[in-house]
Amino acid sequence: VGTKIPAAYDAYLRGIALRNTQSREDQDRLIQFCRQAVALDPNYAAAWSDIAVAEGLKYIQEERSEAQRTLVKEAAENAFRLDPEHGSGHAAMGMYLYYCLQEYDKALVELQKSREQAPNNPLTLQAVGLVKRRQGKLDESIELQLQAAQSDPLNQDIWVNLGWSYRGMRKFAEARAMFDRALAIAPNDQSILGRKAETYFAEGDFASAARLIEQLNPGPADPRYFARIRILASQRKFDEAIARITSDLEKEKSLPGFRSAAMHLTLAELHVAAGRRDQAQPFLLKADAELNELARANKSPDASWLPLEIHALLGRRQEVEREAAAYIAREAKDRWSGPSAEADAARAFAILGDRDRAVSILERLLAQPYAHSLTPAYLRMDPIWDPIRNDPRFQKLAEIKP
Repeated sequence: VGTKIPAAYDAYLRGIALRNTQSREDQDRLIQFCRQAVALDPNYAAAWSDIAVAEGLKYIQEERSEAQRTLVKEAAENAFRLDPEHGSGHAAMGMYLYYCLQEYDKALVELQKSREQAPNNPLTLQAVGLVKRRQGKLDESIELQLQAAQSDPLNQDIWVNLGWSYRGMRKFAEARAMFDRALAIAPNDQSILGRKAETYFAEGDFASAARLIEQLNPGPADPRYFARIRILASQRKFDEAIARITSDLEKEKSLPGFRSAAMHLTLAELHVAAGRRDQAQPFLLKADAELNELARANKSPDASWLPLEIHALLGRRQEVEREAAAYIAREAKDRWSGPSAEADAARAFAILGDRDRAVSILERLLAQPYAHSLTPAYLRMDPIWDPIRNDPRFQKLAEIKP
């Protein structure tokens, strides 16, 4: 399970020191260090297990490609082959089943075996809680996460996931309390501050959200970049938002294709919201071309909302119907993040002016908890809903008290 090679152990220690951070860059460094460890000692099961978990997280968060899934599978199989009796092998296999295959019941079987072999490991307890969350068992999930936090109170990732769970339930004060626990461990962590800022925005508290976002000053390559744009758009400061994105696109010449496409789509949305649909067209076509290029290169990230919204803004109803149905079906097993597919479909139908389809989805989503749960404040503030804003049913939803 361990290693007798000091250099491999040193590389592994450097890797797991980054295990609980929220930074994508740190997770990539963790993978790099652990791969150094297994290059020095191919039989280092614990390092293979950490590779499986980190590569799996990368798969579920940003790169749902066959190649990435293969990396997770290979690492999990190596960990399991090398360590079938001490916990890490079953844990790695469980996380592969969870992250890559959405086989949640099977994942729980593996994780339970890991718990039996290593009962004092809080990370396995947390993992069980996160799988339960995907199954829609939020109360049970939170209880397990709280137990993990009690066992490992200095693990910021456990507190962040607790905060995210409460946020999905629209319990914003509780969510911020959990994020504050994480920030006490990792002060000024940009990802955690961004999540905390979003809780204020979801309640309609612009001022508090903006104060936190201004602390971050995220650039175009940062996932939190669009939070600042969202605030400007919600304040109807469309030209200011357009100027900011245009300036950033001119400065950043080496943005990934997906990020560039998202920025061009956002420019199009802002022009449409400002009543300048003709000026939106070139940006839509540019974003569409960039996504097609990524698809041809087999580098398309898991971001089905992007083509869905482009199709809607270009008036391609048939494509919206087809993409939305496939997207929702693909995410149906996941009761935590899956409903976001329905929310994205509702946005597309709203853009098309299909009030009945959009409102029926919104009525259902506002009554259930999920990862990126919509709130009445989002309905009130986001210009994307303008085409159906005068519908009395929509207005009623937008005024619901949390």
